Amino acid sequence: MAAKRETKPKEEAVKPKEDALKESTVKTEARTEDRKDSGKNSTGLFIAAGIVIIVIAAFMLLGSKEPSSCFNGNQDNAESGIDCGGPCQKTCATTPSNPTTLPEQNCDSLSDITSKTTCVAEKAAAKNDSSVCDALSDNWYRNLCYRRYASKTLDAGSCAKINASLDADECYKEVAVRKQDAGVCEQVEDVSQRDTCYFRIGFDTKILEYCNRINSAASKYRCIALAKKDYTYCGQISETKGRDYCYERVSTLVPETVVCSGVETPSIKDSCTINVAERKIENALCDTLANASLKPDCLQRVDKARQNMLSLQKQMLGENSSMKLSPT
Repeated sequence: MAAKRETKPKEEAVKPKEDALKESTVKTEARTEDRKDSGKNSTGLFIAAGIVIIVIAAFMLLGSKEPSSCFNGNQDNAESGIDCGGPCQKTCATTPSNPTTLPEQNCDSLSDITSKTTCVAEKAAAKNDSSVCDALSDNWYRNLCYRRYASKTLDAGSCAKINASLDADECYKEVAVRKQDAGVCEQVEDVSQRDTCYFRIGFDTKILEYCNRINSAASKYRCIALAKKDYTYCGQISETKGRDYCYERVSTLVPETVVCSGVETPSIKDSCTINVAERKIENALCDTLANASLKPDCLQRVDKARQNMLSLQKQMLGENSSMKLSPT
């Protein structure tokens, strides 16, 4: 009788294979989790970077404003017309009294004196010769021609031909600001206009030397405060309203409530607070106004700033809502 051959159970034979399969599965799951964690970290960094870009861009957008020269009734600061064109948002309209003329046009054939002056100024600029303006017999329009020539060529020498001191000062000031040449400001006779000339160049260039040339202490310290974005310089101004206006102006560049804390005049303090509320997009600041009637305007400005923020987000991020910053 043959002896029975013993055989090992099948379970024991396949056990090593099952163990190997389980171990492989665990490792695969671990690698998957690692990739998920890495993906989450990358997405988080990407979102954070996107938010930083939005905030910076929005601050630049909200902090930008038209220069004050766009509302002074003069054609200056690279404007194409009076308070229009150039750095101003308003577009200059083309009218029969202010046509675009070519240098080769016969200016004498124009009956309208304003159109004729524009034509002559264009010719003078094209020839780089201010003496072309001498052909105008009317003193006021001849001076205007010199100013327009200077505006186009940035030749301060033509300003000296203007025989009206106020117009000559405006001519020098415009050339100085556009050329960022404080030396031209020295030609301005009126002290306050000369201060304005230095102020604008000091603010634009952030060179404190030009601010220090300003005769008026209030204007000088306001220029320094704005150039350095440091509201503490406003405290050097002794006159209350001058000091308050300094704080109010700086609040457009440094939108913090602490800037407004030094303002004593209620109406100026409200204006300062509204500046901060608009730039920080904070409705709650509108509740702190001394004049409650200003609250609707404050809220409207804050809401407009918020819409600008959302519009900017949409332009930068499209419809990817997972990265959008929600202003409060």
